[in-house]
Amino acid sequence: MMHLWRSPRQALPGIFCLGILFLMNSGIARGEVRSIQEFMTFKEKWETFVLTEYVWQLEGRYSSVNDGTLTFTNCPLPFRISSSMANNRSVTGVVEVTGKIVKEEKGLAFQVDKLVSRPRDIDRLKSMRFGIDIQKPQDWYRLADWARERGEFYNDRELTAAVVDLDRNGILSELRQLKADDEQGFAALIQKAREKQLDESLLQQLMHDQLQARFLSIRNREFSDNAYRDLQLKIQKELLQESRPLPAFPAELNARYFADPKGVYTAASSEERQILARLFLIEILTQRILHSAPADGSQGFEIADRFRVEVPERKDLAKKNEEAAVTWRMSRIKTSTRTQLDELTTRLEQYGQPELAVEAKKKWLASREAVFRQDGARGLSDLAQLWLSLLKDETKAASLFMEAWRENPQYTPAMEWLTSHGYRLVGQAWLTEAEIAAMPEDPMDKAIREGRIEIGMTAQQAQAAMGIVPTFVNRSASRKQISEWWIYQDAGVVIYLVKQTRDRAAMVVSVEKLSGQETKPVPSAE
Repeated sequence: MMHLWRSPRQALPGIFCLGILFLMNSGIARGEVRSIQEFMTFKEKWETFVLTEYVWQLEGRYSSVNDGTLTFTNCPLPFRISSSMANNRSVTGVVEVTGKIVKEEKGLAFQVDKLVSRPRDIDRLKSMRFGIDIQKPQDWYRLADWARERGEFYNDRELTAAVVDLDRNGILSELRQLKADDEQGFAALIQKAREKQLDESLLQQLMHDQLQARFLSIRNREFSDNAYRDLQLKIQKELLQESRPLPAFPAELNARYFADPKGVYTAASSEERQILARLFLIEILTQRILHSAPADGSQGFEIADRFRVEVPERKDLAKKNEEAAVTWRMSRIKTSTRTQLDELTTRLEQYGQPELAVEAKKKWLASREAVFRQDGARGLSDLAQLWLSLLKDETKAASLFMEAWRENPQYTPAMEWLTSHGYRLVGQAWLTEAEIAAMPEDPMDKAIREGRIEIGMTAQQAQAAMGIVPTFVNRSASRKQISEWWIYQDAGVVIYLVKQTRDRAAMVVSVEKLSGQETKPVPSAE
């Protein structure tokens, strides 16, 4: 087998071609300035660049200049410079060099043909920042990547700190370009912000805007309580630090916030954002509560209770639903059960409307009166008891008990109640002691009380006035009348009574003294 041998000079064209292919595949173009940190990524291939005599343009920070050698920070390769270059190097600590990698006796080196001063990295960053299109997120991200890589390579805290602001501006630039309802776009932006480890305030803003996008989406389609519930839970988890209600509902702030949710939230402080998050939650809860409410107000009390428990700030909506419930219940008071009446009146009293509660009870009782009357004395007594239990109205109850007695004078419960409550039967009427005392006294009653006999008294009244039965009674009768003479021997009085046949009782027609003996004074007619 024959072995072909080539001299190094003969081999150079092949090596040069391989080097060119490597450079092309590596994306390196002649005339492009490379950073030292990028140059270090080709360390394993430096030997190849010796053979190709590739001309490099490199820039970076140098750490020292000594005996014609410049040393770049974090780069082991010595850079050979002339004395004039050493004298003209920049005080900024950053230079750009042009030259080739060469092979020396002790190893590889970089022969510098040209050295130019460059500005400090932080100054260069400021200059680059002025040159980007601030409306293009990628320009911000590219600048941030440059500062990040540079800061990490040189352990430069100032550059590293600048990365956060650059990435933040890139995120904000993307944010401004998102549509209000692009929930997926917000989700991607949140993920990017987390990957870039941006501040919590920006993450909170992005999460808020994402949830607002979801709200806009679910609001524009058929109502789904599950969708609203999930959004409610997200707000509570992602935006609210605590679930404490607001001391009062800020109506003006609420209007401004929902007119421009993103703008108002972005400009708010962390404390103000908690208030806005609560307003966001209130809106979601309100939508859920109101959607479950029938339009006729029949469930108004239940809806009002939910507002008081879940959204205590919305006292106005609780009151509005209470009023709707009252209107609905009052319109149906005649057909309400006792339980429904009690619920209505209890709530009215709790809401500070006792007069309306009384009105409801009266209407309810009035609607049932005809039914109770059909049961006679018992029904009237039961109705009286309802007036007592519901309204504690003894006057109305007494009138019903009296009516029950007139319906059936033998009905004991009516008589017992009237008697136990200070009523007395006077003739055919039940009267209180005050009513009795206020009545004008009958002349006959006064005569009886004073023991006098008056013409026109009945036999019963005359006997009551005398207080005793007569000593003797003489009686005579004719076709038209019956005459009686009552003789009171001790009193020396003769009372003459006549009963016409058409009359039901004998009446006193005269009073005379007994003749022929000493007698006691005879009461005289006044």
